[in-house]
Amino acid sequence: WMPKLKSLFIGGPKMEDDGLRALKDCTELRRFLIGRNNAFSDECFQHIVQAPKLRHLVNMYLKGTGDKATEYVAKASHLADYCVLASGPAATSDRSLELLSKRESLERLSFDGLSVITNQGVQSLVRLPRLKRLAISACQQIGEEAFAQFHKRVSVSFKR
Repeated sequence: WMPKLKSLFIGGPKMEDDGLRALKDCTELRRFLIGRNNAFSDECFQHIVQAPKLRHLVNMYLKGTGDKATEYVAKASHLADYCVLASGPAATSDRSLELLSKRESLERLSFDGLSVITNQGVQSLVRLPRLKRLAISACQQIGEEAFAQFHKRVSVSFKR
């Protein structure tokens, strides 16, 4: 069943990074959602991005996920859609946005509750040639000016 799996939602407090090693065998996996209350670390993303057709990745309510996770995510060559929803202190910083700005396949990005990203980090995403949608909410250091340089093809949603 693993090779034909197209979508997967994982959540639960007993989940561990090594349990995701099998994702490399999920040759048709396109959508992966990580739910709340997981024990995953940044290192779990090295396994997640091994899925060769991964297009949509949602990192939902992982505490402490940060720039190291983004180092792995930025290597996912087919990734089009990445969403990070923080719960508690997230270690995702402007460095993560800079790393993502080099992943030309990205079309949609969404960030919620990332307290340390700034206007400068958001502005690095202007480089993404395929970006169509950018949604940012509850990121306290971001202001309207962060979006001034985005091409009109990019639909921006911003809620402080």
